Order: sequence, then structure tokens, then C-alpha cells
Amino acid sequence: MVNARFVGRHPWFWVYGGVVTIALAPLRWLAVDDVAGGVALVSSLTVALVLYAALVACLHWKHRGPALLVLPFYMLFVSLVMPLLGVLWYARMAWQDRNLGIIRPNLVRVAPRAPEPTPAGHGSS
Repeated sequence: MVNARFVGRHPWFWVYGGVVTIALAPLRWLAVDDVAGGVALVSSLTVALVLYAALVACLHWKHRGPALLVLPFYMLFVSLVMPLLGVLWYARMAWQDRNLGIIRPNLVRVAPRAPEPTPAGHGSS
């Protein structure tokens, strides 16, 4: 939202990043909670994980290796944890830069100066 000036140039990137990744993150956690709470026998997230594992296995069967077994768990981490970390990191960046997180690629940061030493006898005590 803050960098709305980029929407015209990259609309699908904004839709995916803002809507699918960030706004729909709570729904993925609700899918996990449905199974944990006994609401559903198999969550839609489990179905997506199995379909993803099957698709990855089919696509990469020629070059299979131990890493192929890790990819479904990587997908789970990326879809459940990374959006939350992204929101926290964005808030941290906005707080440190004292703005709403507006990206300014040409901004030059200047390191803070060390305080001037006080002459002897003129210290604040």
C-alpha cells in the first residue's frame, strides 16, 4: 500500500506479494488449525503439500537427490513462516527509517556522528 506508485509498473507482483502472500497468510494457519482442532480430517494444506511433493517429484525425477525430500517442508516453511517474518521485518524497517516503510532506492544513509568530547571541567554532571 505504501509503495502504491509501483503498482502501475508491476501490478501482478503487487497482487501476489500483497494479497496472496501477506493477506492470505492467516488462512493458511487456519487450515493447520482445522486439523489440530479436529474440524477437518485432512486439511487443504495437507492436500496442497502432497500435490506439491508429487509435482516436484515428477518434474525433478531425472535429477533426484536427498534435497527433493526437503522441498515440501521448505514450501511449508515459506508459506507459513516467511509471510509473518516479512511483516515483522517491514515494520522493523519502517520503525528504523522513521517512515511508513516507503522504499527509496536512491536514499543515501549517513552514519550517526559520535558525540563531541566535552572539555575538562565542562562536563554535564
